[in-house]
Parts: sequence; structure tokens; C-alpha cells
Amino acid sequence: MKKYIIVVFFMFFVNAYAKHYSCHEYPSFSYVLTHKPNALNPNAKDITKIVNTTNYRLLLVTPKKDTHGHERYLFLLDKNGKKVANSYHSCPSRRLHTNRLYCYGECDSGIFSIEPDKSINFKTKGVTLGDEDVWDIEPKHSADLPKPSKVTCPKSIESIDIAPDSNTKEYRDGIKTEYKRLEKPARYVCYVSKKIVDNKIHYIGCRYTRDSCSNYYGGFKHFGKYVTQKETLNAFNRCRNSISNVSKKANHKTLIKRLSKHKIYRYNTPLSSFGLSGINKQSSSYTDARRYTKLPRGYEKIDILDKMQEGWIALSRDADNVVYANQKHEIFWNIHFRDIVREKRYVIDDIRYENDILYFNASCISYAKEQKNKCSTLYAYDTKNRRLLWHSKYLTSRNIFILTDKFVIAGYGFTAEDDYLYILRKTDGKVLKKIELDSALYYLEIKDDKLHVITYNNHYVFRINI
Repeated sequence: MKKYIIVVFFMFFVNAYAKHYSCHEYPSFSYVLTHKPNALNPNAKDITKIVNTTNYRLLLVTPKKDTHGHERYLFLLDKNGKKVANSYHSCPSRRLHTNRLYCYGECDSGIFSIEPDKSINFKTKGVTLGDEDVWDIEPKHSADLPKPSKVTCPKSIESIDIAPDSNTKEYRDGIKTEYKRLEKPARYVCYVSKKIVDNKIHYIGCRYTRDSCSNYYGGFKHFGKYVTQKETLNAFNRCRNSISNVSKKANHKTLIKRLSKHKIYRYNTPLSSFGLSGINKQSSSYTDARRYTKLPRGYEKIDILDKMQEGWIALSRDADNVVYANQKHEIFWNIHFRDIVREKRYVIDDIRYENDILYFNASCISYAKEQKNKCSTLYAYDTKNRRLLWHSKYLTSRNIFILTDKFVIAGYGFTAEDDYLYILRKTDGKVLKKIELDSALYYLEIKDDKLHVITYNNHYVFRINI
């Protein structure tokens, strides 16, 4: 008898304290977080600032028991799980689209859709959390927050009752009114900007909307207007996947064509004899040229120094780091390679910096076989958001590499090893072309739309589709 009493009590206890909500967390790199304290106080000083998203957690909270409005909540928490701010959104469009919710917030705090995989597509610029202490959340590189990860709801959420009183007549009437408004199907697809990469159009900030693009946040461009909801959603997917009827895939066979090859004597032939400037040479240990003309004070012992608009990019191989600093030695950022690379032993041969992205190669110390062929990788690192964008396969880049608008041109080779020139796609590091060379790569430079490749034995000239 006691045993049954204990079992019944346990079941009651579990049911009484069962979780009321499901929680999904969005990655911190996918959104921008802006804090506006005292937003409603006209006399308060404007101290609006963009904060580091890695110090916070953004959660989509779904009540396990649905009400008429299919409410959803966005919670911003600190690292300890304490609530910073939250917002309430009615998403009553499930009656129209089973796996897709169209949500609107209180006091025009934002409009968005929750897609079938729980990714969020914003119809407005972003969403606002809080009233007086305001936190604005905007998607980072598109109109979307990507598919989130399911997490255990923190106690700060499970311990409170956030569901509205959905049984009142006023609430039910409000939902009916909203349903009538949402009966109007989405007919428009909009985007913010576009760019062409590898002869393919990439649309950025794609959204599907119920009203024309000009009715939403300024800057939206018109992708298309469609007759039915299905056509609209298909076009929305084409926009997000950057599929365009007029785009053509790059032809790898015509990507690069060798024009000539000349035998040289590397140690007796200066680069100037080929009409080359030598400006791409990456180390002060070479006498042909240096990538800088005058060293600022305090940078005499660095290995590579590139002049930027606001200062210099400085590589120190001994310190295993690279910094971006101005003339006053004020540092914009400082990156240690050991926090990024996958190699256990390496030397940084070359670096390039462009549009907040740092490209570098972690090369083999000596023969590749001594490191089990796990070295000489090319990396692309986002310095603004502190995240690795991509890395190439092993044995792809040693010595020098250069950038074009679309490609990264690199090479790998060493004594008693095979030597190749590689053309990599700049957006993801994929090798598009691999060309065998006679010996290891020494120097690269583009002049008059021709790629000059200097190896230790020969001078190659290629025509490249740059």
C-alpha cells in the first residue's frame, strides 16, 4: 500500500512541476544586439551602444500548451541564465499555414515569421525587447536568424507564468480580428542588397511580405510579386538560396590558361627583370622587395607590415600573433593564431587583410611527412565577429598567396614533394583549379591582367578570369 502511495505522489509531483515551455537558442554570431537604456526618457543622455552578443543568450520560448494566438516569446538572458529582457508575440497564422507562424509584437516591436525549422525571418528591420530599457535585435548578414539549437529552459523562464489570459472575450475577439488581417496572403518578395560572386547573384536580406516592399523598413528592393502564396514562398526560397535565372556557373576549365613558361635561375634573377614590382613579397628576409617602405616607430622587429587606411597590420612570428593598430599604437584587434589553427606545429608564412577578413596560411615547419601531412592550411577569419569562416584542405598553401576579387591564389611545394598552384574560391575556400608546377612557389603577382608565377626554376605566365 505504501508503495502505491509513493508512486502516486511521485507522479503528482512530476506533473505539478513539469516543464511548461520548450526553448531554442540562436547562435550569438547571427544577430546584432543594441542596448538603449532610458529609451522613453526624453531628458536622458543617449548612451546607445552595440554590445557583445557572446555575453548573452537569445531564446525562442514556446508554451507547450497552445492558446488561440499561438504565443511565442523572445528572451534575452545573460550567461548565468538571468533574464535581461523579453518580448511577447502573437503568432495566430497556424490556421493558415500549419508549419509556419506569422508573428507580430506588442506596440510595433517587430514582425517576423517562424519557419518550419524554427529559423526566424524578419519582415521589419529587427525586433525590440523591453520598454524603457530597450534591447534591439537585428539579423547580422541577412533577414534571418538560422535554425536554433534546442536547449533546456532556464529556471528563470520555467519559474514564471508568461502565458496571457486567453480565455477572455476581449482576447478571443482580438485574435479573430488578427486572423482576418492575416487572411491576406503574402504576395511580395523583397531583399536589401545583392552581389555577384563567381558569376552568381547572391541576394542578401530576403523577406516575403503581405504588403509591397516599400511599406516596410526603408531600403527594401523588389524581388517579385506573385499570384499565390505557394509561388511567393517558392520565390522566397530562390531568393534565400541565391538562385537566379540569369546567373551562370563558373567554368573551371577556362578559369585559368597558361600562356608561357621561361627557365630562370632563381638566385641570380631579380623580380624586376620580369617587369614585376615585388610588392607582394611577404618577408623582410627576401631582398627583392618589402611590403612596406617605412617602418613606424615600435614596429622594427615584426615580420610583415601592411599599410591599412587606419594604421598597420603587423605580423610577429615569434609572438605568434597579428595586430591591427594605428600610428599611436592603439590596437583595434589582436589575434593569436594558436586560438584558430588546427595544426599542432606551424609557421605563419603570409597574411592578407581585406574587408574585416584576415587570410593566413599555417605552413609546415619542414617536410610534410614529419607532420603526417597535416599542415599548410589556408584560413579565412572574420576579425569583426571573431569567428573562423573557412579553412582549406591540408597541403594547400605555403610561402606566398594573393587575393583577387573572386579568388585566393596559393601554392604548395617543397623539396622532394609535389608542387602545385591552387585557385580557391574566396567565399568558402573550395579549390576550383589545381595546376602542377615544376618546383616550389616563390612569388606571385598580377600585372596587365596576367598572373605571373615564379617558382625556384621557372617563370610561368597565366591568363586568369579575375
